Amino acid sequence: MKKIGFAYNLKKTSAKDTDIHAEYETQETIETISRVLSELGNIIQLPCDEHIIQRILEEKPDCVFNIAEGWGGRDRESFVPVICSMLDIPYTGSDAVTLGITMDKVLSKQIARDAGLRTADYILCTEEPEDVPDFGFPAFVKPNWDGSSRGISKDSLVHDMKTLREQVGVILHTYRQPALVEPYLNGRDFCVGLLGNCNPQLLQTCEVLLGHEDGIPFFSYEYKRRDTDRLDFVPDIPEHVLREMENMAQKLWRVLGCRDYSRFDFRTDGHGVPYFLEINALPGLSPVSGIFVRQAKAAGIFFDLLIKKIMERIITM
Repeated sequence: MKKIGFAYNLKKTSAKDTDIHAEYETQETIETISRVLSELGNIIQLPCDEHIIQRILEEKPDCVFNIAEGWGGRDRESFVPVICSMLDIPYTGSDAVTLGITMDKVLSKQIARDAGLRTADYILCTEEPEDVPDFGFPAFVKPNWDGSSRGISKDSLVHDMKTLREQVGVILHTYRQPALVEPYLNGRDFCVGLLGNCNPQLLQTCEVLLGHEDGIPFFSYEYKRRDTDRLDFVPDIPEHVLREMENMAQKLWRVLGCRDYSRFDFRTDGHGVPYFLEINALPGLSPVSGIFVRQAKAAGIFFDLLIKKIMERIITM
């Protein structure tokens, strides 16, 4: 049987009241994925820490199922792919270049714009701003290199220079990265999921229903921490808007060279016009709360089959 390495970052229970490990997976998720992978081969656990390179060299897996987020800066999701590429070990998911680009929201937006996709204006702050953005207020502030709603709270929506400077300062000093500032889109959130490779399968596009958690009308960490995401798989939205988002996702998948699975996030403005927000090329795979997992289920692909489909490209190599 194949030796399948399983690379991951484990969420520490001691950090449950903070967003420090928001991108990491729970022990329950690790165990559930391991169970499915064990049907395909012998599992080698590869927690992503300072010992992972040595473990890979010693265990010599034939392939790696990678959901590791890494740690540190904007290149953290690229750690495991780079190691595997260097050692000529096939691995699941997009390669290091794609993961590096998609982790950086501004780079993703620039590439999306070059590809003809609609995305909001922005400024990237490496220090607290002195002037009002050209797009004015209200504005939205978030980390440029983070996912899983890290750094996004009720305070992310700002209405004046004082709160803009304060929130940019939080991102710079607490999250130690540039702050992305965009005009606030007063609409709805949607997710498009793609699974496969040459002609990836479009999963069930869904709306993330917001506003029930402290009245916050956007995808904040408070929302994700306290409640399983509420999703609508038959959103009340014009068909042409739904198709436009799906077409944008498929185009950007090809432009960026995504592999195996990715989730594309969009938000509409107050007139219902959709804007590309960001790509999650390594979406969470929680069997309970993972948006991508639930999109797959809505498309008739249950959890065990989903994991096996993600493995399809590398299992025969």
